[in-house]
Amino acid sequence: MKRFISLLVSLVLLFALLSGCAAVDMSSKAAPREDGNYAYNDANSMPEAGLETTSGTLTEARKLIKTVEVHLQTERFDDLVAALGQSVTDVGGYIEQSELQGKTSYRRSRYVSYVLRIPVQELDGFSAGLSDLGVVTSSSSSQEDVTLTYVDLEAHLTALNTERDSLLRLLEQAESVEDIISIQSRISDVQYELERYTSQLRSYDNLIDYATVHLYVNEVAHEDEVEETTSVWAQIGQNLKSAVRGIGRFFRGAFIVLVSALPYLAVVTVIVLPILYFTVFRRIRKRRKAQKEQE
Repeated sequence: MKRFISLLVSLVLLFALLSGCAAVDMSSKAAPREDGNYAYNDANSMPEAGLETTSGTLTEARKLIKTVEVHLQTERFDDLVAALGQSVTDVGGYIEQSELQGKTSYRRSRYVSYVLRIPVQELDGFSAGLSDLGVVTSSSSSQEDVTLTYVDLEAHLTALNTERDSLLRLLEQAESVEDIISIQSRISDVQYELERYTSQLRSYDNLIDYATVHLYVNEVAHEDEVEETTSVWAQIGQNLKSAVRGIGRFFRGAFIVLVSALPYLAVVTVIVLPILYFTVFRRIRKRRKAQKEQE
């Protein structure tokens, strides 16, 4: 009986291994099309609508992880922060992370960065609405196709579930303590792998269902005007405006530095100048007096 149980355990392990390999292999094999040719399921040839099985009865959406990055400028910093939180809530998203930097001695404006999670079906509308909150100075987007990885994880889960069910049936038939311990040990290993793969799938589901938006907001005194036209005169006008603002900021900064230095100048006038007079000037007078006496 002991040899029989050991043989069954070996067969179950072999069956599970072959099932996993077959499931993964099927995800990369070609699927027949109506024209008699074969469409290979890789990242470059999979149809945008999804993956078709050989039976043509099951279609799964491609698994895409979408990421967006947007930079904003605003004169109304507090209003933007409040409106942004409401906009995220309205579309069913949430703020995963935020970091606020206040005014400092070297930074006279505030800055905040966000990591937002937005339902993928609401992403386009939400991104378009950001231009209503401030001036979009730059934006970019990307997407990662994880379909094959996702299908591979599902195949492993299927194989592990099959193996666990077979082991549970063997456990009911086991008679010796040695066989029971061996089967239970393998069941524990399988259960651990099941939980690990399930956790990975849940992480992918979250990344797929909720797009990640990296938003950076700068508080400015004057919002840059983003011109849709690229004419030479529009660019010259924008550059002239920026130059005038830069000159104004320079003189304002110089005035602030000058006013801030007045206490130090007063100290120099009251303390340093008398010291110089009594040390340097008196020595000069003594030398001149000595020269006159020698003459």
